[in-house]
This record gives sequence, structure tokens and C-alpha cells, in this order.
Amino acid sequence: MVMLTSTTLPIRSARTLRAWPPLIDCTVLILLASALRLFWLDRTSLWADEVFSFHWSLLDPDFLLGQGKRLEVNPPAYYLLLHGWMHLVGTSVFAVRSLSVLCSVPTVLAAYAIGWRLNGRHAALLAGFFLAINPLSIYFAQEARGYALLDLFDSVALVGLCYALAEPTNERRRLLWIALFSVAVVAAFRVHYTTLFFIGACFVPVALNLLRSRPFFWRRVLPWVGCGLFIAAGIALPLQTAVSMSHSADIAWMGSLDLREIWRFIVQIFSYPGGGHNNLLVGGAESVLAMVVAAGLLQRSPDALQFNIMILVPVSYCVFLIAASLVRPMLLSRVAVWLSLPICLLLAYATLAQPRKWRGFSLIAVATIFLGLTIDYFVIQPREDWSAAVRALTANPRCQGPIVAFGPYNLELQHYQPSIAARPMYWVRPYHGMPETSESVLDAMLTHDLPLEPEDLVAFMQAHPGAAFVVRQIHYQTALSLLGNMADKMRV
Repeated sequence: MVMLTSTTLPIRSARTLRAWPPLIDCTVLILLASALRLFWLDRTSLWADEVFSFHWSLLDPDFLLGQGKRLEVNPPAYYLLLHGWMHLVGTSVFAVRSLSVLCSVPTVLAAYAIGWRLNGRHAALLAGFFLAINPLSIYFAQEARGYALLDLFDSVALVGLCYALAEPTNERRRLLWIALFSVAVVAAFRVHYTTLFFIGACFVPVALNLLRSRPFFWRRVLPWVGCGLFIAAGIALPLQTAVSMSHSADIAWMGSLDLREIWRFIVQIFSYPGGGHNNLLVGGAESVLAMVVAAGLLQRSPDALQFNIMILVPVSYCVFLIAASLVRPMLLSRVAVWLSLPICLLLAYATLAQPRKWRGFSLIAVATIFLGLTIDYFVIQPREDWSAAVRALTANPRCQGPIVAFGPYNLELQHYQPSIAARPMYWVRPYHGMPETSESVLDAMLTHDLPLEPEDLVAFMQAHPGAAFVVRQIHYQTALSLLGNMADKMRV
């Protein structure tokens, strides 16, 4: 008995010691990610899309799950979650945005978990660090929209996919990871319909692995068949809703996809949420990041699992997304925010794959670029500040625009006279039962219900710069005509 006791204690101590480094790593990563995402969270007032999230989430959950899901082009999951969140923490700018912070921080743990499985602790720590300081991840973590929640679910799904593909023999563990993947993608689809492209991209390596496996075992195929059936059942109803809205005019304000938009998409997902405003800075940053990745891949080729997670899944997703955007234009970088995770995994792998003398340079280069662009995001290129926009418009009443019509039919007319960095927005909301704009959200803006005559709207706009217009139950063609007449009368 004494011998048994004396032999088991060292084993337990060894296991405890092995558990400490990952725990310390994850704690540091969580603190770093939280600090960057909470920093100056309420430095600007809510911008137009966030104002919509705020008001839409205040509506009754029965409406959001009923008529609302057929009016708003995004599924109701985020709005329902924000509805409950605001009841708990309040409706200040900080409180409304803090939900996205709460969703974004755990994604660094997903990066750590995948990095550990792909290439060990050092890769896990680098991947988590790169994602914690990633400007794109920070940008969407500080926005009261559903993209941080979408990123969280997609990241959890990628963890499940990675570990499922890495478990060729242990059937029980593989089934658990497949189940995690299945539940996560169903949840993600209820945040944004473009998750359909993510699902398709994830099944590309699954199909290739099953086709390459010899001999062919049904026991390996059936779990993935069950996974596909579960996902199909889970997304069937929201997919039907999405299809019913696929021919609506809610994207009338978005231009058709071209090479310039594809370049902006690449720039945004790699490093810079601003979309390439500082061309010299962003171009140099993109070049350095590309060189780090290329040098690492040339030095050491990834194995099958690493290639699948870091390259095949994100590339497949981009192909599906861009192909679909040729038919129905969409905001590419917003629906692809989760790509920051595989990019950080790739950068971590490329850094460690290089000769020892170049690893420090690669690490410092990536960290400097990400932190530099994050500082640029915080200080040099702040998001639209409604208060500053009102002051700018007051100084020059001829500054009008852009005008935005929100609703099941969206329209944006871009016009600036002259162009200003922080610009006001005016919008028409054709939602039945939409609450009036709250003066507590944007103190500088006025709340009015106005008739549809363009002359009255123009007169009010000139008298009250920065005012918000709430017009209920307006038809799309009426909105087009109204905004066109307003544009003519403003001579813009």
C-alpha cells in the first residue's frame, strides 16, 4: 500500500505541473485581449448600424422571432442576445458594445487550442497572441453588431473540425469533436446566413480525407453523414427565410463586385479594418506579412492537418464567398471576420518554421504591424463620430450626406459636399412599429416624425444638421423617389 501511494503522488504532481503552462498562457492571452478590446470602448457614439442594432434589439422578442426575421436580412440570434444583455447591463454605449467584447475574447482560446494541436505550445501561444492584437478582431469586438458573435461560433466550429480530423483512431473523441462542430455551425448560421459558405468550406477537407482513406470504412463516413443531416435539419428553417429574401432590394446600395473590392477584402482580413485608406502603410504591412508567410512555407511545408485548417478551409471559404458575391454583392470583410483566426495560425506556423535567427524578426514584424495598425485604428482613423459630424455640418451647412435608407429595402446615396472624414447620416426606416430614435443614445441628434414631402425634409435638414429621420411604412419606390428628390434639392 505504501508503494502504491508513493508512486502515484509523483504522477499527479507531474500532471499538475504540465497543466500550469497552458493555464498561464491562456490567462495572459485573455487579459491582453480583454484590455485591447475594452480600451476606449465608448470613445465614439454609436454609428448608424449600431444604432439600428440598439433599436431593433429593444423590440419584443416575439416580433424579432416572427415578422422581424422576415424584415431584417440578418437572423435574430444576435438581436435576441443583445435584448437580454441590455436588460442586464444597461443601454450605454459601453454596455451595448461590451457584448461583442465578451464574444470576441474567447476566440483567442480557440486560436490557442488549434495552434496547440497543429504545432505545439509555442505555435499555440503565438497564434493566440497574434489574434489578441489583431486589428480586425479588435475592430469588430468594439462594434455593436453580430460579427463578433459569428466569429466566436465559427472559431469553436474550427476547433471541432481540427480535432475531429486529428482523431483517426479514437472513435469516441472524434464523435465528440464532430458534435461540437455541428452544434457550433448551426448556432453560427442563426447569427449570419453566410455561414453556409463556411459549412461548405469545412466539408472540403472532410470529403478529401474520406476519399483518400484506404481501406474505405463506413464507420469513418457515417459520423460525418450524421453531422451533415444534423446541420441540414438545424439550418433548414432559417435557410428558407434567407432564400425568401434573396431577391429583395436590401442590397441596392451595394455596388457590384470588382477587382478593387476584392483587393479591399484581402487588405481588411489580413490586417486593416479601415480598408486601405493609408495605402503606403497598408501596402507595406501586407508585403511584410506576405514575406513572413512565404518564407515559413518555403522553409517547411505543412502536413495534411495543418494545410487543411490554415489554408484549405479559408481559401475554400473565400472562393465560395467571392463567387456568391458576383451574384449578390455583400460586405465581404464583415462576413469573413473569422478568417483572422486561420491567418494568425498561419503567421504563427510561418514564424516558427523559419531558421532560428529569423524567428525573432518575424515575431517582431508581425506584432509591430498588428499593434501599429491597431493604434492607427484607435487614434489616427477613428470611426465615425456623430458629435464631430454634427459640428462639421454646423460649420458648413452645405455638407449633406450620406443619406441611408434602412429596412427590408436598403439604399445608400453617397454624396459629400465637401468631403469630411466624420460624416453625418440620415436614414429612413420602413419598419412597422419601429421605436423612435432615443435622444439618450445620440444627444446631438433630434427625434422627429416627418411627412414624406422632400421640401419639408430638406428644410428640416438645413435647420437641424445631424438630425435623424424616422419614417414608418414607406414603400421602396417611394424611398427611392424621396431620396432622389432630396438629392436634387440639395444640389449634390
